Amino acid sequence: MRNISHKTFENWGSEFFDDGNYGKKIVTRQISELNYLPLKLVEKMLDRKYIAEIILDQMNPKNIIDIGCGSNLFAESTAKNYKCIGVDFAGNYDLYGNICMGLPEVRDKEFDLVTCYDVLEHLLPSCIDGAIKEMNRISRKFIFKIDYKPSINKVYDSPMHQTVKPKNWWMGKIKEYSNNVQEKLGYIYGDWN
Repeated sequence: MRNISHKTFENWGSEFFDDGNYGKKIVTRQISELNYLPLKLVEKMLDRKYIAEIILDQMNPKNIIDIGCGSNLFAESTAKNYKCIGVDFAGNYDLYGNICMGLPEVRDKEFDLVTCYDVLEHLLPSCIDGAIKEMNRISRKFIFKIDYKPSINKVYDSPMHQTVKPKNWWMGKIKEYSNNVQEKLGYIYGDWN
């Protein structure tokens, strides 16, 4: 079996995820090129959480705080390699909290890394600056995954995505707090100022 380097995968993944049709033509072409790989590996390569793990490996944090952890699967899945706690006001959290209200029980720069996957777009526009500022306060680095499209789901007739903005708006907003903002395969990551 041939091993695929992270660089090769990143190039392939970039083509796949950047295609407006969810990469159907590209997947067909690439799967035929990778037909000797086990199906489970190909499925894992298509999993966006796997992409986040590649970025995590580059950042090499000692500890992680996952904001908006929901069922806390990310913290549980990274427990072998990293000390990670999940924060949420609902679900299976390690620490009860709401990023919009601040996390006073967390010390300044207590965590090497804050992760926040598919959470920021759910916040009210008036909460965005405070939430980003609080994540800056409690951590040294960040990885965000943000959905830029309206949600088809509603809660009590209100859209689930309260802050629907294009990628360049989010990048600009995060750059207000970081001089080192990068984007790879839909993940925004970097170091805080």
